[in-house]
Amino acid sequence: MERSCIFCHIKASILAIAVLNLALVLFCRLVFDYTPTIFFYIVTSIIGLVAGYFLAKLVNEKRNIAKQLKEDKTKLDSIHNYIGNVVHDLRSPVASINMIAEFLEEELPDLPDQQHDLVVSIKKSSTTMLDRICCILDNTRLEKGINFDELTEDNPYNPICQSIEKHRILAIDKNITIVNKIPEKLPNTYFDKEALDSVLSNLISNAIKYSLPNTTVQLYHIIEKGKVIFCIKDEGLGM
Repeated sequence: MERSCIFCHIKASILAIAVLNLALVLFCRLVFDYTPTIFFYIVTSIIGLVAGYFLAKLVNEKRNIAKQLKEDKTKLDSIHNYIGNVVHDLRSPVASINMIAEFLEEELPDLPDQQHDLVVSIKKSSTTMLDRICCILDNTRLEKGINFDELTEDNPYNPICQSIEKHRILAIDKNITIVNKIPEKLPNTYFDKEALDSVLSNLISNAIKYSLPNTTVQLYHIIEKGKVIFCIKDEGLGM
């Protein structure tokens, strides 16, 4: 038996004995006007020891359950983070496959039927997978919520450039120029690197996807009320 558990039993037993003895004295004095003998004190002490034992077991059981729940929550959070990271890393290559399949379908209409069907199949499969990846990422973020302890205070310029570079090939395939008007010397701000990359990647990907060939996608920023707002502008047809 652990030392803390023994102390818990002792404290619970002392408390139970004291309460029972006090109740016995008050009951005998107020109801019967009688002073309890040593026999009654012995009986109540034994009952107090038993009651204290079970009370201590309940307290320890509650502590063990709370500890187990905390450990399970930590493991579950680790699993969610791992799944979120893996799925997040999968999104960019799947989006690239989807964009290339769309490019092949649009730019090479004279493909043989068998190859054309293969390109269409790749496009449909990658679109479905991309939707599922986005759904998993959204659910992971909702469950995770905003953890202010994980926010980074830094210049977000480098993460933004990394998000842009991941989509250069897709832009080149459609002869779309990505113009980054965001200056290198940005004010330090608090941000979640993964969330920033996720949002920018989604916006840039959509801008390229729904823009016509030989157009431009621009990235710029606005500083307003102490906040840095990043904007993406394309030359698509709109809603």
